[in-house]
Amino acid sequence: QAQHAAAPGSVYAGRIDLVARFIEPLNEVKAKLARGRQDMPPVEATAFEEVDLVLDGKLDDEVWLDTPAMAMREILSEEPPAYSTIVKVFWDDQAETLYFGFRCEEPEPHDLDIGTRKDDGPAIWDGDYVDLLLETYSHAYYQIAMNPAGVMTDLDRKDGKRELRWSSGAEAAAHVGDDYWSVELRVPITSDKQAGLTPMEGISGSKPTRERPWHINAARVRRSTGADEREASVLSSTGKNRREFHDVMKFGRFYVETDGE
Repeated sequence: QAQHAAAPGSVYAGRIDLVARFIEPLNEVKAKLARGRQDMPPVEATAFEEVDLVLDGKLDDEVWLDTPAMAMREILSEEPPAYSTIVKVFWDDQAETLYFGFRCEEPEPHDLDIGTRKDDGPAIWDGDYVDLLLETYSHAYYQIAMNPAGVMTDLDRKDGKRELRWSSGAEAAAHVGDDYWSVELRVPITSDKQAGLTPMEGISGSKPTRERPWHINAARVRRSTGADEREASVLSSTGKNRREFHDVMKFGRFYVETDGE
């Protein structure tokens, strides 16, 4: 109604349009919260004021040693999988950046199935990979996948789409050990307005807190044995089949742990 009250093309109409565009993603969040979420587990990220880290996929820097590990569960049974996967996550206060670390137990790493060695190659889904799904306070949702070769594919999954032109700005590195493979992922965070300003670049969000949490899931798909039936484990179980871990209503509540909480 306010838009109609202002003369078209006037500075006041322009201001009203700007406010409307800013409110639009918040209305989306409001509608989502009104539907309610199931009682999913919280996921806490440790906060560090200074981060000294070499992005090489090894998870051996001191900051990783000071970051708690979370174990993935089998997607259907929620039991520990045959081959364990742990996830670590922390927040760099200075750079406003999230770091994710995955360590995947693999008794025969020479049998790892490398679907592709090219970033943004769709064949990544045909081999071994880990997957990160991020729903920020203002955007639902983003997907970043990585394989044992350090190859990364990122997509904007808003409204069920698969927008491959979008770029997260993230950096990934992988390492293959004697009985495991691991990945480090650096994810810079922009602002809540990012999706409206440059929708094809960056994570639209701000530091997740208890009051304004994000929602998250992580998964590992194991194809190393060459079997037709892939093995899938997840951070937040969906109770669905081995490939369906994209149920946003079952993502875990995600926030950065701060002093006093």
